[in-house]
Amino acid sequence: MTFVDLPKRKPMRAPWTIHGLGVVAFGVLAWTGSATSAGPDDEVNTATLSHKAQKKWGINLPAEHWITVDWSIALSGGLEFPAEQTGAQKLSVDTNGDEKLDDDVKGKGGSLTLKGTTDADEKVEYTVRLRPKGKTWEWSAGSVQQGTVEGTKVSLIDMNGNGRYDDFGQDAYLVGNSSNAAFLSRVVNLGGNLYEFTPNALGTEVTTKPFTGETVMLDATSEFEGKGKVVNAVFRDGDLSFNVADEAKGMKIPAGTYRFEHGYVTKGSSTVTIGTGNMEPIELAPGAEHVVEWGAPIGGEFSYNQTGTKVTVNADFRFFGKLGEEYKEFTPKGGGPKIFVKDKEKGDVLTKGRFRES
Repeated sequence: MTFVDLPKRKPMRAPWTIHGLGVVAFGVLAWTGSATSAGPDDEVNTATLSHKAQKKWGINLPAEHWITVDWSIALSGGLEFPAEQTGAQKLSVDTNGDEKLDDDVKGKGGSLTLKGTTDADEKVEYTVRLRPKGKTWEWSAGSVQQGTVEGTKVSLIDMNGNGRYDDFGQDAYLVGNSSNAAFLSRVVNLGGNLYEFTPNALGTEVTTKPFTGETVMLDATSEFEGKGKVVNAVFRDGDLSFNVADEAKGMKIPAGTYRFEHGYVTKGSSTVTIGTGNMEPIELAPGAEHVVEWGAPIGGEFSYNQTGTKVTVNADFRFFGKLGEEYKEFTPKGGGPKIFVKDKEKGDVLTKGRFRES
C-alpha cells in the first residue's frame, strides 16, 4: 500500500462491478483537523443508561458471539440463571433467580429477559436471544444499555456475553439511531465532537471528557459508487473503534494507524459483508492529506473441476478487493457475483454461472 502526500483534490474514481449487488470501488479520504471542544478540557460529565430489550434483533455487529447453554446462563457479578432442555426443541430457564424454571423458548428460539441481584446487591436486567444448535442451545445478548450522552443517544451491547459493558474492543456501541455497531471504544464521536468514553461494568453509567489529541477526518462513503449503500465501515486502532459510515461526509477520529475490521453494504434486501481479508493497516497521521483507494480490481481465489465445457467452481471461492479487503456473505444466496469462464486464446465465453454460497 502506498500513501502519497498530495494537494487537496478529489481522488480519481476507479469503477468496477460485481454483478448482482453491483458493488463498485469507493475511496477512503482522510484530512487533518483539530478537535472541537464541547467545553473545558477537564470537564467530566456523567450520563445514566438503562436496559432496553430488542423485540426484533436488527443490530449489525462487527463480531457475533454465541455461547453454548450448558446448565445455566452465567453473567458477571455472580449471577447464574439455571437452564434445562425440557423437550426435543424446548429450553426452560429460571429468569428471576428463584431456582425454578419459570419460562421457556421453543422451536427456532426467541428471547427472554433475566432479572437478578449481583453479589454487590446491584439490580440487573438482561435480555438474551436463544436459538437451537444441533442437540443443544446457545445464547447471545438481546438487549442494550441506552441513554443520552453529551446530547446524543448511545447504546452499549455486551457483545462478548460476559454480562459486562466495559470491555473495550470486545463489546460494542451504537450512536444515534444507527443499527450498525463498532467495537466499544475509549474515544467516541458524539455530535461531531470527540470524547473520552468510560462506561461502568453494568452499563448503567458513562463518564465523558473532551478528547484533546490530534485528529483526522475519515470518509468511507462518499466515493462508494455502487448500487448499494455502505452502512457500516468499522475502522479500529487498538481500543479505538468507529463506524465511519455513520457520517456521510466523513467522521472526525483520533489520528493513528487503523485496521479495517468490518463493512456492510445494502441494496433493498440484498447485502454483502466486507471483511479485513488481506488488507493492511492504514496510517492516518496528522499534518497531511491521505488518499486511499480500495475496491477495483476484484480478484478471486478458488479451485475448480472441468469436464469438457462444464466447469464447477468449488465452495472455497473468495473475493478480494484492490487492497485485499474480502467480500463475502452475499444475501440472498443467489445474489452473488456472476462468474464467466472464457477461452484463454479466443476470449469466447465457454460458460457462465452465478456464485452461490453454501
